Amino acid sequence: MRKIRVGGVFYRNHIRFHHTYYARDHLVSPSYRGEEGNNTPYFLIPTTLVGGALFFVLPLNFFVVVVAATALSFYAHVYLDKAYHAQGSKLGRFAWFRHMQQLHFVHHLHANSNFAVIDFFWDRLLGTYRRPEAGPCAPE
Repeated sequence: MRKIRVGGVFYRNHIRFHHTYYARDHLVSPSYRGEEGNNTPYFLIPTTLVGGALFFVLPLNFFVVVVAATALSFYAHVYLDKAYHAQGSKLGRFAWFRHMQQLHFVHHLHANSNFAVIDFFWDRLLGTYRRPEAGPCAPE
């Protein structure tokens, strides 16, 4: 019997949709495409369960801060991913954004690396971090 890992299901969904729209020769588009392949809703389920448990453990003011920080993190993740792939993003004028975009595009060129969108700490820690190659993998 073949064992299916949960991470594998999310990975295949991500590759099947998001990487179909944004691959080696088309990393950006005039507007963001591929909403149906977004895995973010699946992460909201365990986050909601943990948040519900934290409600009973944490003081109310600290719980509100945790919920606000989590919501902001989810929003920033989706916002930046869309900005990385949309032509003419307002954030493109900032060097930090262009650098993060390059790191994200490495993921689209090498799907087993640079899984992060905002901070690549876990990629570095888990050995999946990869620097952009010498030639820019910048948008067309």
